[in-house]
Amino acid sequence: MEEEKQAEKKPKKATSEASSSQVKPMKNATPSSLTARKNKGTTSKATIKKERRLVKHSEKHETLLPPSSSDRKTKKRKKRTPEEQAAYQKRKTAYLKEKKKRRRRQKRLKRMYESALLSIGILVVFFLLLKVRIHRVEGQSMNPTLKDKEIVLTEKTKNIQRGELVIFQLKASEPAYVKRVVGMPGDALWLSGNTLFINPYIKFSMAIIPSGDTLPSGTISVELKMEDLKGIQGFSRIPADSYFVLGDNYDNSVDSRNFGFINKEMIDGKVFQ
Repeated sequence: MEEEKQAEKKPKKATSEASSSQVKPMKNATPSSLTARKNKGTTSKATIKKERRLVKHSEKHETLLPPSSSDRKTKKRKKRTPEEQAAYQKRKTAYLKEKKKRRRRQKRLKRMYESALLSIGILVVFFLLLKVRIHRVEGQSMNPTLKDKEIVLTEKTKNIQRGELVIFQLKASEPAYVKRVVGMPGDALWLSGNTLFINPYIKFSMAIIPSGDTLPSGTISVELKMEDLKGIQGFSRIPADSYFVLGDNYDNSVDSRNFGFINKEMIDGKVFQ
């Protein structure tokens, strides 16, 4: 009895081993080939099902993988239909046309940019030529500030402040002068002997003109020659749009002590310092 039971168990064990063993799919196995084998009865149904499942799994994952370099080389390009070829040519023509337009636009913008820079440069040069001029000092009247034959740059302006150096012409036919502004329009002035006093802070007419040690702060005194007093007498203030100028080399200068006040219209500009 025991031998018969063992004999019965052995084929069952074999069948369980056969059922549990994994079946590898055949090379180039396809669902159609598996169906043909099933019809011929050469393979069991379980084996065919497993192989079909493995084929489906391999097909699914192969589609997700990118083609290899060898496949790309051997793969032939799909021939376009006439409609596809016409659409491709149309897209290519539109792309090339847009590319040419973009290049022309870039060239146009470049030319506009260069023209704008050139125009700005010309305007700056023109402005400098009108506003900035070059002068050469002649004589010793502005020593030690400006030496003889020294080149100076002047700005064409009518906005003059006290203490600045100005270039002016008394007459168009005469050479230009360079002097320092000492008296401004509206400054009070008075004479005491041959001394001229200028003060910018006195804003009212005074019954008694201060002199000597009683001079108010800010008063400028200028020694005049007797022949120069004629141009100054009769004024209690510097007239509007007029200036009193002096040379820094006081003893060797022709200035407002000789020709009087200069008008604003005579001023050509002020010196850059």
